[in-house]
Amino acid sequence: MLQTAIKAAREAGKLMLNTFGKELKIDSEVRYDTKLALDKECEKVIIDIIKSNFPEHSILAEESGQTKNKSDYTWIIDPLDGTANFAKGIPQFCTSIALVKGGEHILGVVFDPLKDELFHAEKGKGAYLNNKRIYTSNVKSLEDSFMICGFMKSEETIKQGLGFFKDLVLKVKKVRIMGAAALDLCWVAAGRFELYFEYGIMSWDIAAGTVILQESGGKISTREITENTFNVVATNGKILPEEIPVT
Repeated sequence: MLQTAIKAAREAGKLMLNTFGKELKIDSEVRYDTKLALDKECEKVIIDIIKSNFPEHSILAEESGQTKNKSDYTWIIDPLDGTANFAKGIPQFCTSIALVKGGEHILGVVFDPLKDELFHAEKGKGAYLNNKRIYTSNVKSLEDSFMICGFMKSEETIKQGLGFFKDLVLKVKKVRIMGAAALDLCWVAAGRFELYFEYGIMSWDIAAGTVILQESGGKISTREITENTFNVVATNGKILPEEIPVT
């Protein structure tokens, strides 16, 4: 299953590399988001690879929605996380693939094709970056923390998130907004940041990163606000997300 996820992520990454910086076909645009035809192309590649190996498994994918089978296994797919970055030529995007069994996240793969960084984790087996074991940082205070965060896709969650941001921004050392939630979680897992939050984030944005973060020693707190949509706070595990409650 891990090798299937890695193969699918890398194949989607090839499509991204072949397209990045070239003229793009915009599939749709809304007030706070952009969709490219490439999102669907990458998703098809990923799903085809998964189905060729595990045709009985269910799938929840950002573009095509949910396909339910009788299997205990469900793949959760974000084919191109950071689409707005990609469309603007900003080099921060990835593909994210997770596997859930009976409601438990058991596998996650996040691939950044531009940096050739592949994060992966299986439950109980640790987290890895390009096959090297990774751990969260040892920072124990907000005052010494680097925070990475995202701003959301609806007016309501933007307003909520801004309030949360205002409370935290003066307590941490530095803040960065990079635009790809799956990578944000992986960067906390790898010790590059200590804290991540976002309001109104979708399950496919965080499913793989959640496994990778937890296997690296991090902690995550989520609150489902609508189906497949969450408010999220994640930390390096030394700073407890319970101390930064999701509202």
